[in-house]
Amino acid sequence: MGKNRKLKNALQRFQIQQSIIKSVQKPETNSFKSKKELKKLKINNPDYERIPIHIHSQTSQRSFIPFTKNSKILLVGEGNFSFAASLASLLEDASCIIATCYDEEPVLQEKYKDAADHIEKFKSLGGTVLFNIDATNLHSNPILKDTRFQKIVFNFPH
Repeated sequence: MGKNRKLKNALQRFQIQQSIIKSVQKPETNSFKSKKELKKLKINNPDYERIPIHIHSQTSQRSFIPFTKNSKILLVGEGNFSFAASLASLLEDASCIIATCYDEEPVLQEKYKDAADHIEKFKSLGGTVLFNIDATNLHSNPILKDTRFQKIVFNFPH
């Protein structure tokens, strides 16, 4: 008989909790209005204070972009140059971006059929493309040797 009573009380607490949550939720966002409004809705119930209610605040997340238009950026080991083209589009200017590839241009075009489109888009926004660049030997290239970069990105090296 003791277990039956505990189960009944647990069910009652759960139902109260659900009714409180439903009464406080905003229908359009399915989130809670505020903790203050939740406290105003106290029901004459001795179990109210013991009911755990989680307030979920909806905060607008700003995307974090670690690049600026003025940053000198080196992209090492680009595959089909889709990242370079996307970054250039995002920054709306690729004049400060140098994208490199290990392969020679004909080999790259054979490996990645969409590479030509990405390279064209990247170059049209002012980007510089260098082929046949070994990431372990960057200092041997005269353009890369004398340039200081704020950001160096090596995506998915393999």
